[in-house]
Amino acid sequence: MRHLLAVTAVALLALPAVAEEAKPKEPAKAKKTTTTESSATTKTQPKLIEGQMPSTEDSPMVAAAKRANRLGKTPKWVITNETLVTSGGHFTTTAAQPQVQAPPPPSEQELAAKQRAAEAERTQRASEEAAKKRFAQMEQERKQRQLEAAESAVDAYETDDPAVAEHAAEEALKLQEQKPPHR
Repeated sequence: MRHLLAVTAVALLALPAVAEEAKPKEPAKAKKTTTTESSATTKTQPKLIEGQMPSTEDSPMVAAAKRANRLGKTPKWVITNETLVTSGGHFTTTAAQPQVQAPPPPSEQELAAKQRAAEAERTQRASEEAAKKRFAQMEQERKQRQLEAAESAVDAYETDDPAVAEHAAEEALKLQEQKPPHR
């Protein structure tokens, strides 16, 4: 199955090359040139049939302009100030343009409000960071207590009294089940 697919793909890819070779060639007399310069240019540039432009696709706007047959013609109507005034179009002008007013600088109250808002944001950020540090410290202390409880449980197992060992194991389990306080 794979071989059949590969052979088909190669045949499809080779088909355009074979079709190009099968085209009839031009007579040898038409190909001959008298100078070496013209033969060099014919090899590098594609041949064009006389009076035919190279085929390039035009954009939709260019194609519409060509179909309208307006190339080289002057327009019938040109809109200018005079044509607008005489034809009754709405056209207004001003004698002088007023100066553009810059916005007024912010008042002292606005500046103070912005500063208070920035200060409140800084204190909020600082309190959040302090809460994170406290939480991390409490978490570290909890882990330390769990470690100490586990060590004491191991020490309790070394004694000969099973009740002491059981009590130590229960205490270690309780410490592990405790959840850290939430903020």
